[in-house]
Amino acid sequence: MPIPDFQNLMLPLLHLAADGADHRFRDAIEALARQCALTDAERAELLPSGKQARFDNKVGWARTHLGKALLLESLRRGWFRITARGQELLADPPERITVAYLLRYPEYAAFRSTEQTVDETEVAPDSDPVAPTSSGATPPTRNASTVLDAAYTVLSTAETPLHSNEIAQRMIAQGLWATQGKTPGATVDSRIAVAIKANGDASRFRRVGRSMFTVQPNNTAPAPTSDARAQPEPPPAPANPANNRIASLSFTDAAEQVLQRFGNRQPMHYQAITRHALDLGLIATDGQTPAASMYSVILTEIDRTLKRGEQPRFTKHGRGMVNLAVWEPVGLPAEIEQHNRNVRRQLHERLYTLSPSDFESLIGQLLVKIGFEHVSVTAASGDGGIDVRSTLVVGDVIRTRMAVQVKRWKRNVQAPVVQQVRGSLGAHEQGLIITTSDFSKGARDEAARPDATPVALMNGDQLVTLLIEHDIGVRRASYDLIELGEAEE
Repeated sequence: MPIPDFQNLMLPLLHLAADGADHRFRDAIEALARQCALTDAERAELLPSGKQARFDNKVGWARTHLGKALLLESLRRGWFRITARGQELLADPPERITVAYLLRYPEYAAFRSTEQTVDETEVAPDSDPVAPTSSGATPPTRNASTVLDAAYTVLSTAETPLHSNEIAQRMIAQGLWATQGKTPGATVDSRIAVAIKANGDASRFRRVGRSMFTVQPNNTAPAPTSDARAQPEPPPAPANPANNRIASLSFTDAAEQVLQRFGNRQPMHYQAITRHALDLGLIATDGQTPAASMYSVILTEIDRTLKRGEQPRFTKHGRGMVNLAVWEPVGLPAEIEQHNRNVRRQLHERLYTLSPSDFESLIGQLLVKIGFEHVSVTAASGDGGIDVRSTLVVGDVIRTRMAVQVKRWKRNVQAPVVQQVRGSLGAHEQGLIITTSDFSKGARDEAARPDATPVALMNGDQLVTLLIEHDIGVRRASYDLIELGEAEE
């Protein structure tokens, strides 16, 4: 198989670190190479400089970008481990971690704010991601290339000329460029047009139609340090906003936008939804069956939301037809949603009225349901909580020793409690605090402190959601609902 780009390696790399232990970066490279089923020839393929394996370079960039988003941390050279933020991401992971996905984290957005692009600059496998400066700003990426360089890379590997919108989409999808601009296709169009006008026949680019470009055959133009790099950026040309959207949404978010725009308050088939999402550039996927993936994630979201006793944003109508729940007739669905909200509130209040032994039993049941083994529950002294020692098992492969504290409090948990839990951890053990209330900002900041062992946090709303999802403390009632069908001809 072809060597994956660094965006396709970020989520697998984060999964490798899910156990919370320190991992040697060299070992991670070999593990990912096995996962990708790379051949010996692919593992031996070098960058143009001949100094580093291409796959090692891609994994290096994956670690760097995850580090910039504070999903991974490195406390010693050549080693890394997951952070609390990384653990939170894996609790509900996306299909793929991309540059666009990481922009939701302010630290990463600051790193990318200069709109510099990522080239195949060599990253030593034992080096660590560049740390922020004392002012909090992140130094620029070494040898970062310009928009023109990224466009040239895309066009050089394309078999046919491409529209500027398609060029921009591929630049972002391949991690060559990041921008928060509204019209990235127009920016690419104007930059290439200025380069062609300024350099004439010496330009690396050639226009073949309106906003359609390719590269000059047998180009001998100077290395990417020219091509009108010093030219000021002209104002973006008018463009169709729909065609300039860049794939940065999840499948379900894209489906919601498509239904809002094209559904006319009526159900749409998932294949039509997928086609619109791809045409608008709302999603990017390397899969061969994007429509099947779209339908699968929509149905999964509906099922998960219903299990939590919440109203899903989508409704299914059979034969692949789906709609937005907000457009469904009011009445019974709204009454069910109101009823379930009341039950959630009552379950939350009941947690405070349980006897200590019943509360311990309830928490023990939940931990077993979500994947903990060898759960040992011991009543804590005087604070209305319990202590738990157990092992979290993920997929029968990853085993993480956990120390859990459950606080049946009505007041928020403060930072000293997080520090206390962290101080009580044994070797290779991670912490989790579950509370029936919530956490102060100081507690959340302390739990996510990058230079300390991560401590995961679960507040009362999250606790109730998991209890309902696993049918603990609630029961489900089903009723037959009949609707008027279509008349037979």
